[in-house]
Amino acid sequence: MDLDDRLWRLYVKEILTHATSGNFDPNTHVFSPASIVSSISLGDFEPAVINWTSYVFGDAIPSATGSYSPASGLFISYWFFLSYAALGANSIKDSDMIKAYRQKLQQKHEEFIRFRKRLPVDDALNLFASKRDPESCSDIISSLGNDNTLENVHKRIINELGRNDTTASSLARILNNCFLASSQISNRYNMIVNLNTGNANSYCPLYSIRNFNGIIAKWKENAFAGRMDLKITLSISESDSTLQQQEDIADLPEIHMPVKFLNFYILGKDVSLAENLGSLSVEFAGFGAFDIEPGEWFDISLIETHKSCLEEGAPLFFDKNGSLNLLPQKIVIGFRPRVSLRICGDNPAQEMVDNLTSVGPFNISANSKDGVLQLEGKMLNKEVIVFDAHESAIPVLLGVISKWL
Repeated sequence: MDLDDRLWRLYVKEILTHATSGNFDPNTHVFSPASIVSSISLGDFEPAVINWTSYVFGDAIPSATGSYSPASGLFISYWFFLSYAALGANSIKDSDMIKAYRQKLQQKHEEFIRFRKRLPVDDALNLFASKRDPESCSDIISSLGNDNTLENVHKRIINELGRNDTTASSLARILNNCFLASSQISNRYNMIVNLNTGNANSYCPLYSIRNFNGIIAKWKENAFAGRMDLKITLSISESDSTLQQQEDIADLPEIHMPVKFLNFYILGKDVSLAENLGSLSVEFAGFGAFDIEPGEWFDISLIETHKSCLEEGAPLFFDKNGSLNLLPQKIVIGFRPRVSLRICGDNPAQEMVDNLTSVGPFNISANSKDGVLQLEGKMLNKEVIVFDAHESAIPVLLGVISKWL
């Protein structure tokens, strides 16, 4: 295992250990670390902008392997699952309307699969967010009916389910809640959102990130006072056997990241100055893992009840690459990061300040642009370089923890 791979593993394990207090089971959960930290608008003063951020990260089901990359959408995948569960309910009659509905449902699900395949790995977050404009939340759903209106199809299906069958009644209730969540009329199942781009407010299915608003003020106080909430240190110069022992602290599978942990760029050539590094530390003025929760339109018990009894030919929602294989549960957030490098060579510190382009998920630059956090470098002395986001007041995404369904 080369140095970049080891450093990524050590960094990810340290972040995950602190985010979960060491209680992480890779058999039941997946951690998707950010390969490039992105600023997130949870510290915004406008509630509709905060709600949009909650929707983006709550609704995005990450890829099951590698770095954080949205691969599916929870709301639309859950709707498809409920629809197929309704078709398989005992009280459903095999009427002409149901047959037509099944055919339309299959067509729309195939469109959804094609959309998922178009998501690029390198910029999946931005594309996925841009394609999920609030006003198009119910586009696929609303075109399922013969008359292209969700409400009429909805009423027919609920009537077909029957009110006397307890299981079918639960499906009818949650289907109705999903319909309300996709509405552009305010109700208890959706929330007002704004993309912070001058757009008018719209409505999205309700998601919440718990307990964040109460802690951001404390993080800002830490930053003002120069206090750090978390510090992790990655030793570079130790022997491979010692590094391996540190890796065994957390039982994680291999982590395949799309970028090197240490990136240098000199005169148009990729170079390595890693042999001159003794240790590396990452600090945050604020750090925490916060629960992501969908609104009352989502009922996980229906998944547990119906996942094993869908009708033949239904999509494989829960296999490794299924559209509903994971449920995002926690978002790991950092605030005002600082990266310190200790030099152990013939004083190449200034060369590193001038030519280091990234450390782990943190870009090195004098400016912040395109929503990606940039750290500015400076020499503290001949042995220590610090890259600091000293002007940043915006939290950054470090990763997402999801549960296998």
